[in-house]
Amino acid sequence: MDALQDMIVILFKSIRKLKDPNAFYSWSKTILVNQCRAMLRKRAPVISLEDRQEQAYNESYSLSEVKQDIMSCLNRLSSRHQEVIKLRYFMDMDYETIARTTCVPVGTVKSRVFNALAQLKEMMGGKQL
Repeated sequence: MDALQDMIVILFKSIRKLKDPNAFYSWSKTILVNQCRAMLRKRAPVISLEDRQEQAYNESYSLSEVKQDIMSCLNRLSSRHQEVIKLRYFMDMDYETIARTTCVPVGTVKSRVFNALAQLKEMMGGKQL
């Protein structure tokens, strides 16, 4: 209905530009179609609240399962490997900070992170590096 009202306003304002009165029907129809398209472009997509809640539930459920799997695999690593993974990826520390915190050289930290990630990947079904 909004598009129809807009079409009527446009027709009223620009009726003098119409050269052939026999083309009024197709001219007005074209204006209406263009108004509908413009309104559809401006309108945000409508997402049902029920669909969104179900989608959020499914995403959080599968995300919690993944987190649980990762934590289970992480707990199977040695304490040294667990420590560097937690510092690097959970606490977002850089290699130098981890090295100072754990009192080991930066190269050792990098090696432990690399080996821990390789073990985690293998435990979770990925190919070995």
